[in-house]
Amino acid sequence: MGWLIQEEQDFLTEKRVAARARIEQAGGECLTSDQLALKAPLDQNMVLLRDCSLVMKKVEFVFIPLPLIGHLVPTVELAKLLVDRDDRFSITLLIMKLPIGNSVVTNFLHSVSASVSGSIRFVHLPEPGSDSSNSDPSSSSRGPFVHNLIENQKPLVRDAVHQLVQSGESGRLGGIVVDLTCTSMIDVANELGVPSYVFFTCSAALLALIFHLQTLKDHQGVDVTEFGDSDIELVVPGFVNSVPARVLPAAAVDKEGGGSTVFLDRPRRFRETKGILVNTFIELESHAINSFGNGTTPPVYPVGPLLNLKHDQNRELDVIHWLDDQPPSSVVFLCFGSLGAFNKGQIMEIANGLENSGFRFVWTLRGPPPKDDIASSDYTDFDEVLPKGFLNRTFGVGKIIGWAPQTDILSHHAIGGFISHCGWNSILESICDRVSLRSPHSLPEPPRTTSSPSDLYHAGNPFRRIFPATSFLGTDHIFRTAGG
Repeated sequence: MGWLIQEEQDFLTEKRVAARARIEQAGGECLTSDQLALKAPLDQNMVLLRDCSLVMKKVEFVFIPLPLIGHLVPTVELAKLLVDRDDRFSITLLIMKLPIGNSVVTNFLHSVSASVSGSIRFVHLPEPGSDSSNSDPSSSSRGPFVHNLIENQKPLVRDAVHQLVQSGESGRLGGIVVDLTCTSMIDVANELGVPSYVFFTCSAALLALIFHLQTLKDHQGVDVTEFGDSDIELVVPGFVNSVPARVLPAAAVDKEGGGSTVFLDRPRRFRETKGILVNTFIELESHAINSFGNGTTPPVYPVGPLLNLKHDQNRELDVIHWLDDQPPSSVVFLCFGSLGAFNKGQIMEIANGLENSGFRFVWTLRGPPPKDDIASSDYTDFDEVLPKGFLNRTFGVGKIIGWAPQTDILSHHAIGGFISHCGWNSILESICDRVSLRSPHSLPEPPRTTSSPSDLYHAGNPFRRIFPATSFLGTDHIFRTAGG
């Protein structure tokens, strides 16, 4: 909250200074009320101007999220936080229509639109007239694909913001808050002369890493794409330990697909903004957050954890009823994010590991994305990809589902462990629900989003009984705790 209040105070101060200068240039004089009483007790030839800071009008902020569930949920939670803390703020979320959404996003938006405060509204943008994206969404680096989609939306966003300003319905436009993937929308804020901010939905450590890689490229001439096959260890501000180059995000070292160009351009645009809001908190990432105090980046504000932890809306789901019948802390939950999908060989290996372990489990098994999309899809028949007879042999011991209400499952008393892609939202949810977390290495979204001490996410020995060290999910040299 402090960052918005300070910006508003700075704005009002600038207005007062400008007004004083105009009055004095015209030969007038600015007085306090006490000075005025002494100089002109009868108020002759005087005009009284009330300090506008005493009657601050409503201020509107425009949020531009990426319409994927992992970005939308924390963005909506941030909007709720702001309007709940100060009734002078109103928020408009511009929802872009991209070919990467799914029914989960649609259902979420429908539900949240009906339940949020009247100070928050959702504006659904029309589809763009043409798609300029030439990138392949199924490529190893999705950055260029998403970048082109967002760039194609800029005219629609510009028109929507201009209409909002002209209507003046919600007060003065105080700024535009863009998702970390939507940095091209900073141009819209610059055109209007209003502040821009970035909402960084990942960890502060990842933010420190991408700033460091951009600095290496721009100021030291280092070709960061060469780190992809390197054995060197990088000393990165914000990380307690050195970072092996081989675990850098795939996009950072993607030369041929153009992912590295997009990856490094984002922190360059971040530097143009008035501040960066990060979905984290000081107790979790003090080292990373404190690393930003040298003045080389915009101010970084930890505003998290921003999570939707309401666990009552999915009580009637079959998987919740099944968990109700399981002993406390007895079930391993496997869920790999909205982009997580495996090939058939990997699915077979996970299934064999689960069956041989004997542990109770809930497994969110998702299929590859449809054409021109990046989000995974639900299977119509699990038998098509699982070992023959697997469902019969594990009946009563395990539960395989498609989309999962992750927060509802993690918070259930029957869950004792979480095998995840270690996306940042999943890490925060596991911490809040005090569930042990472990991540395999060979995943669509590698666990490269945190540098927090491994003992924050310690996972018990049972995981070693599920996946042997020789498997692609082997624990000895691949399976590791997030941030370890």
